[in-house]
This record gives sequence, C-alpha cells and structure tokens, in this order.
Amino acid sequence: MAKSKPAKKADKKTKNSDKPDKAKSELKDAKATIKKLKATIAKLEKAAKSSKKTKAKAPTVKATTIAPKPAAAKPAAVKAAPAKRAAPSGDPRTVAQLRAAARTKGIAGYSSMRKDQLVAALDG
Repeated sequence: MAKSKPAKKADKKTKNSDKPDKAKSELKDAKATIKKLKATIAKLEKAAKSSKKTKAKAPTVKATTIAPKPAAAKPAAVKAAPAKRAAPSGDPRTVAQLRAAARTKGIAGYSSMRKDQLVAALDG
C-alpha cells in the first residue's frame, strides 16, 4: 500500500531527526576514544622516561679479559701473487677493450663472449 505525501514527509522528518542524535553519539564516542588515547600516550611517555632512568642505573658487568693464545712458532708462508698468463689467443687487447670494439661494430651477444670468441668475431 502506497503512503500519502504527508505520511512520507513525516517519515523523512523522523529519519532526519535521528541523524543529529546519531551524530552526537558518534561525537561523544570519538571524544571518549581521544581521551583514552591521550591517557595511553601519557602512560607510555612516563614508562619511557622511567626506562631511561633505570637503564642509567643498571649495574655494570665487569669485563674479564681472556689471555690470548700463544702464537704458533710456524713461519708465515707468503704466497706469491699468481703471474698473469698470456692470453691463449695471443691478442694483446683486454676483454674490456674487445667488448668495446664489438659494441661499436654492433656485434650481437658480445657481452657474454669469451676473449677468443671476441677476437674471432672482430677479426672475422
């Protein structure tokens, strides 16, 4: 059954009159939440201050020293740096130089090639 226009207006008025009450209750709840949060923040700040004080008053542990073990009487072996081997291809250019040359020539896959492959690609 359809409601008449005055009845619809009356329903809207009651719905609208509930909105301010709802807003007031939500505002009240929000204020209560803010109050609780402020109290929690105050407690945390107080706890942080007291923890700083207790950390400063904490007893210090006396460090004990451990006598180092006597050094072994073995002579220290000095390893010589490995000598640079000549490239198997005999080309005096470095891989970096060869890759740069391959890049300028537009050779595909130059970055993953070995030195001998680079030499062959550039010379071939």
